[in-house]
Amino acid sequence: MAESKQGPQGSVFISYSRKDKEFVKKLNDALDNAGVQAWVDWEGIELASDWMQTITTAIQSHDAFIFVISPDSIKSKVCAEELELGINLNKKLIPILYREPAKGQKMHDKLSATNWVYMRKDDNFEDTVPKLIESIQTDLEWVSKHTQLLNQATEWEGKNKNNSFLLQGTGLEEAEKWMADASGKENRHVLPVQAEFIRASRKGAERRQRVVLVGISVALVVSIALSVLAVIARNDAKQQEAIAVESKNTAVVAQAIAEENRSKAEASQKEAEKNQRLAEEKTNIANAQKSAAQSQIYQGRAGEMDVSTLLAIDSYQRLETFQAENLIRINLGRMAVPVNQMSQDGAIWNIEWSPDFQYFVTGNNHDPSDQDAIKEACVWRAMDGGKVFCVEHEDDVNDAIFTKDGSLLITASADQTVKFWNAIDGVFVSEMKFDGAINDLDVSDSVLAIARDEGFLTLYYLYKPDVKPVNREETSGVYSVAFSPNGSYLAYGLTNGDVKFWQPNTNAFYNGPKHPTSNFVALTFSPDSNWLVSGGGDSLARLTKRDGTQQYSVPHGDWVEDVAFGPDPSWYVTASDDNKVRILETATGAELMRMSHSHFVQKVKVSPDGQWVASTGYDRVVRIWDSASGTQ
Repeated sequence: MAESKQGPQGSVFISYSRKDKEFVKKLNDALDNAGVQAWVDWEGIELASDWMQTITTAIQSHDAFIFVISPDSIKSKVCAEELELGINLNKKLIPILYREPAKGQKMHDKLSATNWVYMRKDDNFEDTVPKLIESIQTDLEWVSKHTQLLNQATEWEGKNKNNSFLLQGTGLEEAEKWMADASGKENRHVLPVQAEFIRASRKGAERRQRVVLVGISVALVVSIALSVLAVIARNDAKQQEAIAVESKNTAVVAQAIAEENRSKAEASQKEAEKNQRLAEEKTNIANAQKSAAQSQIYQGRAGEMDVSTLLAIDSYQRLETFQAENLIRINLGRMAVPVNQMSQDGAIWNIEWSPDFQYFVTGNNHDPSDQDAIKEACVWRAMDGGKVFCVEHEDDVNDAIFTKDGSLLITASADQTVKFWNAIDGVFVSEMKFDGAINDLDVSDSVLAIARDEGFLTLYYLYKPDVKPVNREETSGVYSVAFSPNGSYLAYGLTNGDVKFWQPNTNAFYNGPKHPTSNFVALTFSPDSNWLVSGGGDSLARLTKRDGTQQYSVPHGDWVEDVAFGPDPSWYVTASDDNKVRILETATGAELMRMSHSHFVQKVKVSPDGQWVASTGYDRVVRIWDSASGTQ
């Protein structure tokens, strides 16, 4: 049996039939020569009470699981149990075909679905070994961390989840990053015991921080008590001094008593001042420690790096400790440095990508007190934030989008017009005029949906100039419109809070969810076009099936201004007037993460790969967030 020792080249567990032992010996020698540590059962393990534990420990402690395919290994009960263990422990599975299975012989679905490494007698063994080594070492850093955390989590669980076995400090941060790195990766799966172990470690760390805060609070109470004693002593000193002054006016005999009282008063005054200095010093130390402890807590919270840094600076100014200095140094290394910051006159109310994601467009709403404000939509380069061009309206720009082919920029305004521009240089093409403000736009491959404030939904066929636009009258103004990604559904929200659907292929209109007491509705479809999320002035985000059936609602601290899905239907993002950006789980509505602005958040978008979330609002800046960690 080769020595089981995990190293930088990786380690494997080999499951095989005894009839293939000669081949496995050759394979083991080749792995050893390549620096890969292999665990091979050469002699066999007695099928006693500890057999399963021995095999489990061996599989658990190695990065990958090699299954040598032959007719005998496929029908072996021991090999089948070893394979099931490897799959349950989420080990990288590498099947090696040594001997073809018998005709009609069935094998495990996971085994048949995984790419095989061919090492039959007729195959070139030496040429195949490097490919096998490459397969073992693919994503080795993440896989090795998986093995380490599985061993630690199993030991913790085996010790009745004793807190002394939990992760701390850098180890905990690395584990949380490792788990975040698994998000959305097909071949990276976190086992429940690993996730529970990491979450328990984070709770343990927060519990220890709370204990530190309690100790600091006790010290602060003691300091306050000393301050009270100092004040009392000072008052006593003043009283003694008054007695001394009064005694001075008495007979010569009383002069000695007065001098003595004066001395006592001076001594009391000095003692009082000493106690006061001591109390102030202890109070300052307590406040410095409290600020440092709070800085460390906020350091681990998404979107709170600024607060953490200010607390660390306060701590260092009160008491120049290494802890405070180190907190400042770490925060400065982690704080975001913007590539560029774009701004316009007034609040930025919308942001949309071009189809190739090389550009994005923003539109502004001006401050009514600023009569000279420019009402415009501006196109920016995504790479460096540079301005490409701006187009103007006579009133606020309520929406700006690109057509699906990227040839046109379309803008909607409170000046009652929809304008079409060349998307490359911003040259004016044409316009549509209406009797009221245009609130929102959305476009499918062929249809432009226009939300009109005077109570109409207009459907304009972009590439059929001879087809007259369809105007559907509603009971109140149309506030928002949103096509599903496949173009099979259009959802639109009214200024009375109602949401309705239109199905283009059948021209059917039907009702969706309602946001009572809301005069606006924000809308977004899931990437698979099966779900609609809506938000409104009732401070709720609602999830609805495409047939109009509501599933649940999620309360927010203020109006839900905008919603956006990630690249898969499993999560979505909301922007709210409570200054928060939230990432929510689609299946349950559970909050996965939240980030903060300094003012109302109006719009939010997710990058095509789901790694970044962009948000903007009344603070007049666009912020980019890491969707896995919430870091700005």
